[in-house]
Amino acid sequence: MNSITLSLVTLDAAKILQNLSKKSLIQQNGNYKMDFRYSLFDKNSFARDIILSEDYFADNALFFQLRKVLPEGLDLAEGIRSSIVFVDFKEVFKKDLSIGNLVGTTPSEADLLSDDGLVYRLKQLFEDGLWLNFDGRAYKRFVPFDKSSSMARNCQITFIDSGIKDVLDRRLMLDMNFFGKLLALSKFYAYRGLYLSNAFRIDLDPQKNFSLNEESVVVLHDDVEALNQNVFTAFKRDDLWEYKTCDKTLKLKLFDGEGLIAPDFAKYLSDVLQVTYHLSAPSHSFQIRMPFIKGVLHDVDFDKFFLEQLPQPCDALLIKDIFGVTRDLRKAKIILTKSMFKCADWMMDLNSLGADPMKYFFEKFAEYDHAIYVTNTEARLSNPGRVKLNYQFLSTLALTPEDFDALVDEQRKRVDSFGKDFVSAFNTSNTEQNSEDDFVGDNNLKVISSSSRTTCLNAVSKNSAFLRDPKVKSICSDLIKNYECDFGLGRLEVVGEQRFLSCDLLFLLIRILEKVENISLDDAQKNSLRKQCLYPNRFFMAENKISLKPDKQYAFLRNPHLSRNEQVLLRSYLNRNSLHEKYFSQLRGVVMISARSTVAMSLGGADFDGDLVKIVADPRIVEAVKRGNSDSALPPIEIPSAKSKCLPLGYSIPLSIIVDTFSNRVGEISNWAVKLASREYSPSSAKDYKDACAKCTIVVGLEIDAAKSGIHPKENIDALQKLARNSGTSFFLDMKKVIGKILRGNYSPVVVQRDETLTLYFSVKSKEVGLSTRVMLSEETDASILERLPVKYLQLILKHDSSITKLTTDAPSLFFTFENNPDWRKTLNEEKRAELFKLVKAYLHILSLDRRTRFIKNATKEKSFHGHILNLLDLQYDDRYQKLSCGVEVAEALNQLYAELLLYIETSADVKVALNSLKAERWHLVVKQDRPRVAAKILGLDSSAGENLPDVFELLYNFRCNGFMLFYYALKELQARLFDETEVLNELDKVNDEDGFKESSCYKKLYETYLTSVAEKKSKAIWNAQLVKICRQSLREIFGDDLHEALKHYWSNRSKDSMHNFLWNVFTEQEISSQVYVPKTQG
Repeated sequence: MNSITLSLVTLDAAKILQNLSKKSLIQQNGNYKMDFRYSLFDKNSFARDIILSEDYFADNALFFQLRKVLPEGLDLAEGIRSSIVFVDFKEVFKKDLSIGNLVGTTPSEADLLSDDGLVYRLKQLFEDGLWLNFDGRAYKRFVPFDKSSSMARNCQITFIDSGIKDVLDRRLMLDMNFFGKLLALSKFYAYRGLYLSNAFRIDLDPQKNFSLNEESVVVLHDDVEALNQNVFTAFKRDDLWEYKTCDKTLKLKLFDGEGLIAPDFAKYLSDVLQVTYHLSAPSHSFQIRMPFIKGVLHDVDFDKFFLEQLPQPCDALLIKDIFGVTRDLRKAKIILTKSMFKCADWMMDLNSLGADPMKYFFEKFAEYDHAIYVTNTEARLSNPGRVKLNYQFLSTLALTPEDFDALVDEQRKRVDSFGKDFVSAFNTSNTEQNSEDDFVGDNNLKVISSSSRTTCLNAVSKNSAFLRDPKVKSICSDLIKNYECDFGLGRLEVVGEQRFLSCDLLFLLIRILEKVENISLDDAQKNSLRKQCLYPNRFFMAENKISLKPDKQYAFLRNPHLSRNEQVLLRSYLNRNSLHEKYFSQLRGVVMISARSTVAMSLGGADFDGDLVKIVADPRIVEAVKRGNSDSALPPIEIPSAKSKCLPLGYSIPLSIIVDTFSNRVGEISNWAVKLASREYSPSSAKDYKDACAKCTIVVGLEIDAAKSGIHPKENIDALQKLARNSGTSFFLDMKKVIGKILRGNYSPVVVQRDETLTLYFSVKSKEVGLSTRVMLSEETDASILERLPVKYLQLILKHDSSITKLTTDAPSLFFTFENNPDWRKTLNEEKRAELFKLVKAYLHILSLDRRTRFIKNATKEKSFHGHILNLLDLQYDDRYQKLSCGVEVAEALNQLYAELLLYIETSADVKVALNSLKAERWHLVVKQDRPRVAAKILGLDSSAGENLPDVFELLYNFRCNGFMLFYYALKELQARLFDETEVLNELDKVNDEDGFKESSCYKKLYETYLTSVAEKKSKAIWNAQLVKICRQSLREIFGDDLHEALKHYWSNRSKDSMHNFLWNVFTEQEISSQVYVPKTQG
């Protein structure tokens, strides 16, 4: 999102925590501890094995503050890279970790080294951290730090240099010291994670009157409304939540997560977003982050409202804020609700903030150079007047077969339109995000590079001739394939809009006005204003594209969506002379609902801090919602609040908090809900499935909230899992996995029809691999609409040609404007052209090396010998827990054997030497008494060292049942693990150099840069950006600053670059776009 990117390392926790040798142990005061110490500077394969990847990350508030605490004179990019790392625990937390019995226990040496000692090592990692060396000089201790909500879902957390942690903590905490205080730690660390939100930074500018202080920002108490309602909810009984439908007095927090911003401040934010960050349109609703502040600010002229609605003019409007301090609303530019100000209660418990906590807050805010960060606005939402459904919606909607078939046919025509007129179809396509995970918070921090894709699509949108370009053709074909996959996943487009959900802001203004102390409205004025608020069955939506009618109903849907209880029907409020039109007509990205309704609660417990909802106008969907509620009025679901665990805040993060926040089974439960929906909502529903989907909604809500509460509904999850297992298989979920495989593997699927079956294939190495076979359903088949979708998808692939070759016949003959001159080639400089194509050949050669290296690497990794080893041990021993003569169990001995071998074998080259020695020494014929001596020799040691080899080498000396193969298998397994890409690259690079490009200084720079990047496990986005930078420097050496001339020279001999990778990767979008020929029919 942000224009600044940083190259940062992600470490693999599974590799860090794997069973280590005794060399990794240290003894302190009689206690054993793991010494997690790694040099990331040298090229030692074992040490660098813990690096999972190095990727570009978008800038954020945490990285900004981190730059502020680095020593002066230090390169900031490298300084941040060597001060913070991401650690991925995904593989670790796939295991069922039990930490309850660790309190007060001191692990022995055997505990720490055993396979079962994982939890002990994990605990010590979070308590003591790890030591990393980035520069070849000093080791630095890294300790657990913060994580965003998206990182928590992916089991990732940052570790930070402990030498800067304290000073950075002070900046992030605004010098507020909560150390030792009882806090809900899961919630505390969740709010700290807001600093990692991917966002646009908006700096304060006092010269333009954009400053934040205790007068310009007012925080008011939340408004709570009591409402009697019949609900489906749950009550805690020991470890189990018991479900119940009952009448209950609800306490609705009306404006949970939203506030107001004055028009001049809103304009400042919007202008910066457009000028600095290139948003395409003005913004009026801003999803923001500040220290411990989260929510949405709506552009509303509240000062104008107050003056116009008060009985007489007033120079000051005095009101008490959450700290009991009197504020003047006439001076306010931002009004926050307490629900947005996450640290309010904690600040109230501190006695060190003075008489005015807000004054303290914003003085520290300015001192530490904090800012407003904008994570989203309506200008970034796609709004073509259509929205995408998804499989969760389809699983609950009571669509008739006829309506479902009609929706599917319409979507099929949209997919087909790409094959008939790609440019028109692309320019009118719905770019709404497809992720079903959007509901759970911040975006992934990693930057996904798509610049060449964007450049290609922009070019073809201007001139369809580019459909003949091989790179563009490939990208367009992939885009069509993605639309096909969307079809198979139920992402059907219908008439509607996607907007931020908001409570009735008119009621918010009225409630604020009622709290003013120095002037008051009489009852008649209050009643007059309140009567103009939205009724519970109405919504307000400014400037819409779906032609709202006051007598029609509209369906409201939101992700996640697991039950019919989460479907809502409302009517629009249309009145050109209303106060809503007068004060809120600019909020074109918002839909408002009544303050006295359960709509937000019904939509999966939505709040107003940036949650997006779909307002669907398609009458078939509206009727499906009505039909689903026709038998009995389904009560809204109240997701109960789990009481957070309170613990004293300490220096390190307790392991229990990490386990609670990393464990997340939302995806699994959502898939179970799909299976249960087909049973619960079928005409022949069994009693066992009554309210099954509503239960899924509650459990998912509790599981999402566990990131802040630390309380997981484990017993309820287990019960749902058992029920889902008994519900049979789901064709749709099977197909969903297949489509995921197609997308990840970039395969082009093919469908073959035989009799009444459809079989899906994709090609691998010229072989057809079957993915899925489905029997075509007849009209009489009793199957839910979602279970019918796989057949519809296979029929689409069967009949649809994703190739775009046929589109190019009527395309213009010209690509670029310079081709208008028939003599353009005569103006070229042949010497420069020759130099250019040496550069092109050099760059393409690196890309070719990368493709071949990745192919060899994947082939090597697929050849795992670990299974052969286990099979052999199973033949030799009664079980893997049998003890060897040295007293170590077989399974544990194998783990220790790997660790010990790595002490002698550090690279794949060492493995090759050992394998050759194994063959030369004829290991399979060595007699028992000589095996230690020969083993030492195979490992490159003096033969006399054999008697000192570890006891676990006993595994290698057992030749029963062809046990001599164990040494070979172990070495081959290490070879796969120690795959050395640089060694392979040097071999692959030994090719003929007919054009002499490998002698150029540019090629040597490119190759060394790529070689270094591979050794350091940098992502392709990083090393390709570095290669492009070198190429562009070389272009300027050849052509000066006239890169348009460089493009012309490249185009003259483009056939030497079969996929035109150099064109689309090296030249910028502006350089290409400015030269594109735009025919009159497209212009």
